Amino acid sequence: MRPTALAALWLLYWTATVAQGLTIVERNELSRKFKYYFRSVRPVGTENIVSNRNGTFFSIKTSVHVMESTPIAPTSLIYTVYLSMTYSDDRLILRELTDRFEVPLTEFDPWRPRMSFSPPPDHPVEPSLFLAPNTGKITIFYKLKSTLGCTSRSWKHPFETLTCTLRFDNMGDELISISDHRDLRSESDVDNVAFEITDLPSPLILFSYSPSWLPTLVSIYLPSAIIFAVVFFAQWKRRKVQANEWNNKMHKLQVAVTVTALICLMILFSRRDDTKAVNLLDLWLCSTFMHTVLLLVIDLTLPSRRIRYTLMLDVDGNGEYRRVPSVDRGASTSLDREMSSPSPRTSFSQARTAEKYSPILGGQRAFLAVQKYAVKRFGTNSVETKLVNEKSDAPIHRHIQTSSIGLRKRVALAVVLSSYLLFCLIYFFIIASID
Repeated sequence: MRPTALAALWLLYWTATVAQGLTIVERNELSRKFKYYFRSVRPVGTENIVSNRNGTFFSIKTSVHVMESTPIAPTSLIYTVYLSMTYSDDRLILRELTDRFEVPLTEFDPWRPRMSFSPPPDHPVEPSLFLAPNTGKITIFYKLKSTLGCTSRSWKHPFETLTCTLRFDNMGDELISISDHRDLRSESDVDNVAFEITDLPSPLILFSYSPSWLPTLVSIYLPSAIIFAVVFFAQWKRRKVQANEWNNKMHKLQVAVTVTALICLMILFSRRDDTKAVNLLDLWLCSTFMHTVLLLVIDLTLPSRRIRYTLMLDVDGNGEYRRVPSVDRGASTSLDREMSSPSPRTSFSQARTAEKYSPILGGQRAFLAVQKYAVKRFGTNSVETKLVNEKSDAPIHRHIQTSSIGLRKRVALAVVLSSYLLFCLIYFFIIASID
């Protein structure tokens, strides 16, 4: 025999045994069976038939192996799933063979269910078919690896649960029944993504996971709460009683702080996702914005401070003072209004320089005692001395001027704070009971 003929025979043998994965005996037996095999005819073995109250069906037992489910984007994940479908075809029973082998579908294509997947995988699915020759049992393997889009209820953002659905069904009237499933994923996938399998009315694999809301908490929830707190305490903080010009500057500064806070909240609101639905994040930002606007309205309309004058008399000149009922002038006093001041006042330092005033004042110790008492009792910001008659030993009048936040403004701020805290409580209750 010529060398070329030997090479051709060797190539034919290698193609038959190695390239196609079949031995000569397997190939001959399959060729003999497929000579009278019609792939359009479904097997009629009784082991494939199941009956229930809904009718009698050709059942294909399916085993699902979940290998991977990794989120790769805010609304998608990559999955790897193996499907093992089993049924019997008595026309392919090969008595001469005992070992299970893979049938090359490009050469021998028996009847098999026409499967469809939704959404379709990114790449065409090439099934692998294995035959148990002594029983005619056929096992078809499908490997599915693709990216799966996920959906959620948009109003729950950023605390929503994403659901990704993989549907597989056949295009005939065969019943795909899920016999068992195995979870072969990594520990991280098991902790982050849950899955559920249903087979009625059609087989489904449901993946569900909750995206991390910690970045949203750090970038939006916490800054917005801090902004509201800064504005509130800027309004609640007691201010010193100074000159009118300084009071006007302080008032303008507080208004500027509030307006800046509103601008910051609008910037946070502009970072929301481009969705038309209103979600929980929008509700939080909107409520914080409205409560901050209320703080600005309170600052502009209600009295900003309350001035109280208390008269202390040193009748005996020994540094022991008696308190006269205080005069409250803060009921209708605002920062922008001129405040009348008692007539001629002389501070302690001025009186100290004048020698003729020293015997009347009772010394620095008496003055410091009045000042300490006023700070402790009234929250005073200034202590001033008025001399009734500079040339006589008449009693000394000490006017103690104290400042505190206006009563109406205090009540209004307390109402706004209570409203905001109530909103936070209801908001957290909604988050806790959302699922």
